Amino acid sequence: MLSTAVSICGVSAAIAACGAIQGDKKKLSYVTSLVLIVAVPMMVIMPWMVKGV
Repeated sequence: MLSTAVSICGVSAAIAACGAIQGDKKKLSYVTSLVLIVAVPMMVIMPWMVKGV
């Protein structure tokens, strides 16, 4: 689930993968949390970094 979430499009991909493989809902919540913890700050940090270069 994590590799699908990282490589495709995030939380929605993780949810779809979990349904496809009949994955554990607890692991899905961990993956969702991890993706959001990383993605949301990067939405702010990456443009700031690019603007500074």
